[in-house]
Amino acid sequence: MTLKASETALTECDITAHALAMIDEEGLGKFSIRRLAQAMNVYPTAVLWHIGSRDDLLAKVVEKVLENLPPDTSGLTWQQSLLAIALDYRGAVKAHPNISPLLGADLTSNAGVNFGFVEAILEALAGAGYSGQAIVDAYNSFSGAFIGFVTLEFSPQPKNSGKALKSDILRRLDDLSEQEFPHLTSLRTQMTDKAFVTRWSSGNEAPMEEAYHALIEMLVRSLDKKKQDFKGI
Repeated sequence: MTLKASETALTECDITAHALAMIDEEGLGKFSIRRLAQAMNVYPTAVLWHIGSRDDLLAKVVEKVLENLPPDTSGLTWQQSLLAIALDYRGAVKAHPNISPLLGADLTSNAGVNFGFVEAILEALAGAGYSGQAIVDAYNSFSGAFIGFVTLEFSPQPKNSGKALKSDILRRLDDLSEQEFPHLTSLRTQMTDKAFVTRWSSGNEAPMEEAYHALIEMLVRSLDKKKQDFKGI
């Protein structure tokens, strides 16, 4: 096979950058090695030779998105450290929201996560007094909560049925009985397109930053208050 001229200088870094740009532009659902190769004017086999499989490439994309994590937490309390880590994570995903399904619903992403990110959370929890199985439970509770929130917040909007989704949600809210759903009907204005389940806009259009801050603060307070209840403490 004769190489295209552009293949002679092909690098893993270039491929990863182009892949991330394509996912940013078109979404994860449309991404493929073949389409990436076409955009880069190379053969798909050349991409695979440099990067491995599609999953390997997606792991590299995750690594690129999260490359600046964890933040420097020196001099911070354990509470401040957890807040800084969680805020920086959301900021990284907000810059590339189309990768959110990969982070929260595909174990492929684990191959691209910097273990320094995990270590920083564990260090903060150790500073809070956790150890043994309790620190593992605390880590899973904290990371699962904030990663799950961000994944949901930046879930992609339907490309071809966005208007239909909006109309359907509004219609269903209109049909609610005040007697059967007193809280939801009274809070409709505050929740419509601003809360999980009752929204049709993704977080890049309708961010949920205040709710995210509230989540992290509640988690940190809970970790501080309940640490003695964890098995192993």
